Amino acid sequence: EALDDFMKERQQEINRVLHKWITEHMEEFFGGVACTVTDDDRRAIARLAAEGWELFFVSARSFFGAQRHRPGRPTAEVHAVTVDWLVKNGLPADERHVILTLDKAQTINVEGIKYHLDDAVAHVTNVALRSNAQVYLMRQPWNQRFLVKHDDTSDADWEASAGAYGVTEVDSIREYITLILGR
Repeated sequence: EALDDFMKERQQEINRVLHKWITEHMEEFFGGVACTVTDDDRRAIARLAAEGWELFFVSARSFFGAQRHRPGRPTAEVHAVTVDWLVKNGLPADERHVILTLDKAQTINVEGIKYHLDDAVAHVTNVALRSNAQVYLMRQPWNQRFLVKHDDTSDADWEASAGAYGVTEVDSIREYITLILGR
């Protein structure tokens, strides 16, 4: 019991220090990420916006810095830095259409979003299983080979490609937009 209490205290202290550092370095932590969107991607996104498509940026950005009275929810500062980062990188973002959530499927259902592009296999499969959205996976080095756990088999670990679940894979935002437009 003493060890459990000690470990609980240590974890609380680690969380406090981490929260303080992230709060003090919000722009560096959340706004300093390099943008991988290409000029071709930006043109395709601008074309969608010009045609009147409602564009959402649904992100599961780290929830560090969440307010204690609202655990599991991002702070207004994280949201503001995210919107600023998107705009700074030439993407048509605004407060209403940037949603930070750990439950992307629920957000997609609530907002009536028809198409979803993501680079995280966990989010892609969750959204594909729990929403009516047509889901696409952006190929990235980190999502092409992953370990799948099957507890009901004797060989519990095996690798699968990201597309093994029937999700269409794309190499760029431009390619994704071309596919959803059919042109």
